[in-house]
Amino acid sequence: MAYKSKRDLPKLVRELKTLSPSELSAEILKRTNQERTPESIIMWFKRHPDVEEQLRKEIIGYIIQKEKEKEPQKRKMRQAHEKAYDVPIEGKCSICGSTRPLMRHHPNYDNPLNIITVCRKCHKKLHNGED
Repeated sequence: MAYKSKRDLPKLVRELKTLSPSELSAEILKRTNQERTPESIIMWFKRHPDVEEQLRKEIIGYIIQKEKEKEPQKRKMRQAHEKAYDVPIEGKCSICGSTRPLMRHHPNYDNPLNIITVCRKCHKKLHNGED
């Protein structure tokens, strides 16, 4: 099916959740093998300001919703962090055995009292996903 800006561009914006002309033009090329420059997409939006405004509102609404979905996990992390200070720090890193400087680490925020003591080096490795 041939690419039609009026039909396909709003659909693509909603699917990709972006108004970025360069991202949209790259996706159009990938899907249809038809080249649309970012400038042509900008011009299309200028000719259709009502469509652009509606899409912008939808994307902003989507972003706000995604941020709200993150709130319970952020709250859980904050509560776990506060509870961690009631647990004394043991004398050495539970991974490498180092004695300084030590930190608390939550392997799982669903169990806030499950805390391990680690040195800064091992803590950084844990958060970077290193073994």
